[in-house]
This record gives sequence, C-alpha cells and structure tokens, in this order.
Amino acid sequence: MHSNQITSPHIREYLRNNHTDLFPTHSRLCLPIIRRIYNKMQFGIRFSEIKVANNVIIDGHHRYISSLLSRYQIARVPGLLTSATQIDDWMNVEFDLKDWDAASRIKYLNQQDSAYNEIDIEIIKEINRIE
Repeated sequence: MHSNQITSPHIREYLRNNHTDLFPTHSRLCLPIIRRIYNKMQFGIRFSEIKVANNVIIDGHHRYISSLLSRYQIARVPGLLTSATQIDDWMNVEFDLKDWDAASRIKYLNQQDSAYNEIDIEIIKEINRIE
C-alpha cells in the first residue's frame, strides 16, 4: 500500500477490524507524520522504542499506528503513567490532515533517522518523497 492511501477512514477501519493491545492518550494525531513514518518502516528504517505503561502509550502514538499499518515490530520500553494521563479510545482519536511538522523539523528527523540507521541522508529523503 502507498502511504497516500492511508486516510483517516482507512486507519479507523483497521483499528475497528484488528486487535490493538495498546490504548492512546492523545485525542489527535497527524496523518502526514503517520504517512512519513509508515514509508520509512516499509523500507526497514529502524525507530526508537515507544514508551508504554499498563498497555497505555505514553510516547510513540504515530510510530505505533504506523507500525500496525506496516506490520513493523516496534520495540517497547516502560513509561510513566501519571495521574494527569488521560486514557482514550482509538475510535475517538481524530487524524489531522494538516502537517504538524515544519520543513525544518522534517529535515532534522531525517538527519536523526540517517544517523540512527547509519545510512545516507539522501536515501531517507528519497523514502519521504515516495507517495
């Protein structure tokens, strides 16, 4: 599947029809970020672990959704659940079409992915262009 086929209805259908073992703590996620991460996961780019406490995502919502859609095994590490943590249901999460990352942030993340995976930055940039 191409990342441009990943839409809010597609994600909702996936979440409705597949078991997810983790619960969200965010009520909104960014669709363009999910698509970029999905593309990278499809090409085997490694990502840092998501933080989880008692089956609740503390940090890593975009990576988790992308990993489900791409069938990428994302590692997990313990996170800290606080009294301020609001647990939600995936069916309540909104997927924003507006890109939350500025071009400078995308460039920074590409550089981080390049260093973490020890591959040329041009490969990462090319993966991001694939839609």
